[in-house]
Amino acid sequence: MKKTKRGLSSILVLVMCLSFALQRTGAVSASEVAADGNEAGKAGHSVTLEEAAGGKLRFGEEQERTRAYNEGDLVSFQAEPEEMFVLEKLIVMDAATEEEMPGPERTEEGVCTFLMPGRDVIVRGTFVRREESDKNGAADETAGAEEYIRERLARLPPEQKIQQKTAQT
Repeated sequence: MKKTKRGLSSILVLVMCLSFALQRTGAVSASEVAADGNEAGKAGHSVTLEEAAGGKLRFGEEQERTRAYNEGDLVSFQAEPEEMFVLEKLIVMDAATEEEMPGPERTEEGVCTFLMPGRDVIVRGTFVRREESDKNGAADETAGAEEYIRERLARLPPEQKIQQKTAQT
C-alpha cells in the first residue's frame, strides 16, 4: 500500500511539473507564424490607415487601423469626411521610405481601392473645410459671371442699356 501511494504521488508530482513546463513554453500566435513565413497562404504585408483631421479612413465597419494583405490583393477602405469637410486627396506610400505610390481609385460612395504592392504601405488622407475648397472655385465662377455680364452690357445698343439700368433699380 505504501509503495502504491508513493508511486501515485510521484506520478502526480511529475504531471504537475510537466504542466508547469508546458505553460512556460507559451503558444505561438498566427501573426508570429506568418511573420516567419512558415505558413503558406498567410498575408505578408500591412496596410496602415493614418488618422486624419476632418475625416476618417477605415476598413468597412471595422475600427482597426492596420490590416495584412498578400501582394496583388485588392485593398478596400472608406474615406469619410466629417460634416463641413471634403476629401482633398489620398496618398498611398511605402511605409519604410515614404515614397508615393499609385493612388487608390475612389467611387462616389467613398469606397477606395488599390492593388497591394509587395511591401508595407501607409494610406494618408487630407481633408479640408468645405468653405476653403469652395472659395477658389466660387471666386472663379463669380468673376467669370461678372465678366460675362460686363461683356453683354457692352454689346447692347444704347437704348437697351437704359432699359437694363432702369430694370435693375
